Amino acid sequence: MSTLIGGPASHVFAKLGFPDAEGEVAGRKFYIWRTQAAGSYVLPQYNTGTIYNSYGMSTYNYMTYQQHSYNYYCKIRIFVDARDRITTYDLKGNEGGCGRFAGQLSR
Repeated sequence: MSTLIGGPASHVFAKLGFPDAEGEVAGRKFYIWRTQAAGSYVLPQYNTGTIYNSYGMSTYNYMTYQQHSYNYYCKIRIFVDARDRITTYDLKGNEGGCGRFAGQLSR
């Protein structure tokens, strides 16, 4: 994203689409793009157990299920000057959320 500094905000609009929000803080205009996806999925887990009894040792296989949760999110904020040229940016998120934006910006 650092290559976008000094360029027009319209270049980011062309890559990411129109922003989700825009505003002003301390006299500085900004645009925001954000995404979030959360949910869960279940995966099987294969295990081996051992039983000891009067006949000796026996092993057995069994399967359990584990639930995994995810929360992919990303928020990109670019600040622009009076001519709508990008002066700085910040972003918060994780790879699952920001990966989509990274792919679009690299085109």
